[in-house]
Amino acid sequence: MDDYKKWLASNEAKRFVIDNVKKSGIPLELRARRVLKNNRFNVTSLRYLDIDSDTSDVDLDLGRGVWRELDLLATRTEETTANIGKCEIRFVTNILGECKYSSEKDVLVFEHLDPENADLSHFPLLVNGQHILSTPLRTNFSLPLLVERLIEVNANSASKEKGNFTDMAMHTASEQMLSALRYFLHRWRQIIRRHYMDAGKASLIREKWDNLLKEKKVPYEEFGSYSRVPDSFIRNFLKEDFESETMLQDFPFISIHTCFPLMITDESRGIIRAKLSDSYDVVDLEDVGLCIYTYVSENANRYAAVLDNAFVLPILICNLANLDSVIRLISQGMNNAIEQTRKRLIENPYLIPREILFSDKVN
Repeated sequence: MDDYKKWLASNEAKRFVIDNVKKSGIPLELRARRVLKNNRFNVTSLRYLDIDSDTSDVDLDLGRGVWRELDLLATRTEETTANIGKCEIRFVTNILGECKYSSEKDVLVFEHLDPENADLSHFPLLVNGQHILSTPLRTNFSLPLLVERLIEVNANSASKEKGNFTDMAMHTASEQMLSALRYFLHRWRQIIRRHYMDAGKASLIREKWDNLLKEKKVPYEEFGSYSRVPDSFIRNFLKEDFESETMLQDFPFISIHTCFPLMITDESRGIIRAKLSDSYDVVDLEDVGLCIYTYVSENANRYAAVLDNAFVLPILICNLANLDSVIRLISQGMNNAIEQTRKRLIENPYLIPREILFSDKVN
């Protein structure tokens, strides 16, 4: 008899395999995929290059490093657009998700002590579109509970397992998320840069801009540097050299990509808020189901491509039972952002060539 037929004939062996597959988190991942697909997302896994692995031979462009996998990359082109003239602005929502299965541990979260001043500058993360979108984007979203500290808890009073009442698993997953995001943003920005460069060449906007800067004797290293060129200078250049309607014909569409990091726990495990007294003692516990974790990495200097000059990565956390609620939160916020963008572009259609001109050098 073949080896696999031997263990398939053994109830004990089959139970061992079934139990360990469940612990691997694969069934949780498949259930999460079903929810996302039911909400019009295309779902795959994300293979990414981890350049923080124990090797000195690492390079994103040359494919050096260690290949790892994130459970979910869910992508959806929003049905609502922000068309202006003959230019279609498409919005693509990306969810990078990691499924964390535990048969015993719940997540105990501690509310942000100063939520009004919490750093949410990267909620959501922008792949591109910085010159078109009205910022800060977070104002378009109805935010859930903001959390700055969490621990994993096995409420079994007899449990003495290592890692109980710590954040070990979530910390590891958050670092993995940052590494995956760095790779994802790097690759997508390369694709968008090529698209913008092609659009800039076709419309002659890049050639005219470079010629103008040479004429004005602007140093070469400042070419395309939006922050160093006076806004009035840019505005006059665009209006003098490009008729609005003619200009928009040169850019038939632009896709703007946003990105939401997400961690999903098993539906039987809680996301539980610790209610605090004025002296910060825990006085009660409350089931909240979802939150935003303002994660600060001790390795933030490695992730400048993700965090820019900030230190905080906002991560959505929910149990599977609340995944639909998270998707609604994202959808409603994106619809608000798209409507604001439409109004902004009607008032100033020159934001479109500005995006092309100053984003084609993105790393």
